Amino acid sequence: GGGRMRPADEEIDVASDERGADNRRDAPAQMGAKLGALARRAEAVLVFERVWPALAWAGAAVALFLAASWLGLWFAAPRFGRIAGVALFAALALAALAPLARLRRPTRTETLARIDRDAPAPHQPAASFDDRLAAQADDPTTKALWDLHRRRLAEQVARIPRASPTPRMVLRDPRALRFSA
Repeated sequence: GGGRMRPADEEIDVASDERGADNRRDAPAQMGAKLGALARRAEAVLVFERVWPALAWAGAAVALFLAASWLGLWFAAPRFGRIAGVALFAALALAALAPLARLRRPTRTETLARIDRDAPAPHQPAASFDDRLAAQADDPTTKALWDLHRRRLAEQVARIPRASPTPRMVLRDPRALRFSA
């Protein structure tokens, strides 16, 4: 049988294969949107990680002030001692909050580095997605390799988890003095 016709469902399979190829080509564009969402989350996480240590130390100063108040220290101290004590605790709280005055928004590089720190894949997939070809992609082989590279990056970025903040207070306070308040 030389004149055999194709069933209609084979044409649908061909069409779905073409859509699948389009989806694979669109993977880098979809990944750009996912990377944007990850970057916004990572930026918020970085801001929290920068703000939290100052807030923790200020909270410890306030807790020490409240502990001194509950122990009745202010009743036992002379007037000058009460004024000096309140001024001291206010100075401690302000000194703890002083780093917030230098707080700045994380850069794109810092944000992508934070995403890559949590990525299970090696080779910094988030930062690599911002890479561009050094030359024009006129060569079909170069374009095919670049598209393959971008699709693989898209797959790696899709697997990056949304990480929680880790302010690393143990590095700033190895003796856990913040808990003594």
